[in-house]
Amino acid sequence: PVPYVIALNQRISRNENIRALIAPVIVINTVAVGVLLAPVPEIIDYYARLALVVNTAGSIQDLYNVGRLLGLPETTEFVNLAEEEIRTFYTIQSNS
Repeated sequence: PVPYVIALNQRISRNENIRALIAPVIVINTVAVGVLLAPVPEIIDYYARLALVVNTAGSIQDLYNVGRLLGLPETTEFVNLAEEEIRTFYTIQSNS
């Protein structure tokens, strides 16, 4: 099992979820590309390329989830509850 952090019993908006999912790929890839564009030693260039590839590959599921979240109304909220196991529920608030 892989450890991860969740917020229990906290309502999280759709947009907050999107920001949390997309932030790592934006920040890490921006830094990696910035390093690749700079005149750096070959070993640093190698690790920047490695970070770019590994981070992008690892972020594919996050990007897929962002796409799914964008299909939900902006008023959607999520909450994680711990029962027998941790479950995530969502509600869509009506505008009327």
